[in-house]
Amino acid sequence: MKILVTGAAGHIGANLISKITHKYEVLGIDNFSNYYLPQYKESRIKSLNINKIILNVDIRDLPKTKKTIESFNPDVVIHLAARPGVRAKWDQISEYAENNIQGFLNVIKIAKENKVKKFIYASSSSVYTSENDVPFSEESTLHFPRSYYALSKQTNEMAAKYFASDELKVIGLRFFTVYGPWGRPDMAVLQFIGNALMGEKSFLKASLDNLRDFTYVDDVTNLICEVLNVTMENSHEVFNVGGSTPRSLKELISILHKHGVKPDFNTTLISGEDIKSTNASTKKLNSFGLSIPSINLETGIEKTMEWVNNTDKNLLLHTIRESKL
Repeated sequence: MKILVTGAAGHIGANLISKITHKYEVLGIDNFSNYYLPQYKESRIKSLNINKIILNVDIRDLPKTKKTIESFNPDVVIHLAARPGVRAKWDQISEYAENNIQGFLNVIKIAKENKVKKFIYASSSSVYTSENDVPFSEESTLHFPRSYYALSKQTNEMAAKYFASDELKVIGLRFFTVYGPWGRPDMAVLQFIGNALMGEKSFLKASLDNLRDFTYVDDVTNLICEVLNVTMENSHEVFNVGGSTPRSLKELISILHKHGVKPDFNTTLISGEDIKSTNASTKKLNSFGLSIPSINLETGIEKTMEWVNNTDKNLLLHTIRESKL
């Protein structure tokens, strides 16, 4: 099986490729954007020994993307490339529209034209709002999103249904707060760890009582590997990627304390784009015989701290400082 992965230098993409490259023929593409330091992404793929199979290709560049995909001729496309972050500023909206909406359309259109058999794409738990019943079910109605990022992901899901067919099976994955080694430096886990190690305060834009369904990166990549071979009757399916075990930010901080990491905070206005709880229903994963994310926060943080203590501290902390929430 030949698999093409977009967003290949990202947190999930790089960890996924390192897991599947010995079993499948894999090509990754990434534009190494400056959303956070490109050097961190370059170190990530070098550390995972996958840098030689990742090309610098921007999915907004239709001719180059088309040429790359046609030349590789994949059986499966795993589309993870996107501009991340729920707190888009007004002057950044075009970045989300170009990367997340037009970029998505570019890739899925090329996949369909080239008779790709399966298209797996990244959606997000942010498509849910406080109006959805907890735990969040894939079958529930999606309401007006609270961020432009979430809007872009809802748009992807609608477009995916349009392109899906018996010939092109399409699967959306709604990721819930993914963390772990080589994680995104703008997210809470690495922000809290890095700023504490630097003796700096983290900016807090959510209540410490807010609950998040933290999902360790290995659980995510294992599930994607299973989805590669899942049998589908419908042409389009969407799955939650979370374990239905939400934990509070206060609990996260308590666990970090046990590892000698004691975050301090600058309190700011709570963002209107954050909801009080994210909680993934796992019923649909069960019904398809797919594994439910099971690595608890204590184990995940322990593994993350092992990585922190054995990585390039200067680059890690510099990247985190440049990516303050």
